Order: sequence, then C-alpha cells, then structure tokens
Amino acid sequence: MKQLSQKTILILLGATLLILVVATVLLNPGRRLADERNNIRIENMSQIVAGITEYAKANSGTLPRNIPVSDNCTDAKYEICRHKSDKCEGKVTLDVLVNDKYMEFMPVDPKEDGEHTGYHIVQSDKGRVTVCAPNAELGRKLEYIK
Repeated sequence: MKQLSQKTILILLGATLLILVVATVLLNPGRRLADERNNIRIENMSQIVAGITEYAKANSGTLPRNIPVSDNCTDAKYEICRHKSDKCEGKVTLDVLVNDKYMEFMPVDPKEDGEHTGYHIVQSDKGRVTVCAPNAELGRKLEYIK
C-alpha cells in the first residue's frame, strides 16, 4: 500500500477546509433563522390586524379605543403590551381583542422575553391601522397596514 506524502495530505485538508467554509457561507444558518423570525413577525402582525378587523366588524366599524393616532409606528410608547400584563403603563393595551371572538392570544415577537409583545400599533387620523415590528432583523422594515 502506498503512503500519502505530507504535501498530498495538506492539499486534501486544505480542500476539505475550503469546502466546509464555502458550505457554511452558502447555507448561513444565522441568516436563515433571522429570515424565519421575520416571517413569524409578518404572520403575527397579520393576526393582530385580523383581530382588530373582527373587532371593528362586530362594533359598527369602531376600532379599539386604545390605538393611538400617530404616523410614527416605531415609537416605543406605541408598543402593544402582553395580554393582562400589569406593567403596561404608557403602552398600548389591546386586551379587549383577546377572547374567543377576535383572538385567542396576543402574538409575541420571537425574540421578546419581557412584558411587551415587541409589536407597535398606531392609526392614522382617518382610522387606517399600522402594526409594525421594530425588532425585525436583516435590516428589514416590517409593517402591516390595514
């Protein structure tokens, strides 16, 4: 049996290392996970808007009274609190939505671990609702407007 020279072994190790580096860069698991979290954020914002829409339908077109009027959705004071949180002072509470009619629960951002949802909400002076996710990743600006 013929033995491999040190030079051949180094070339094989180098080629293997190069293949591993290229595969890691191409697959980029961190980016894929961040992209998946952004997709979850989009779905969560859609659920919040759907709950508001159902509420408005059941209440002659009236939106929940706690949605502030503003054109700056990302302002921290417009963050939606978690359902029945006792630390919501100065934030937006939408507990009226969370029941069997409109929503089963208030969605929470995939990276949020505090008392808030990680989602913000405002309405225009004409009643157009915007829900946004200021914690979106990969430099994306996520808003859901209804």
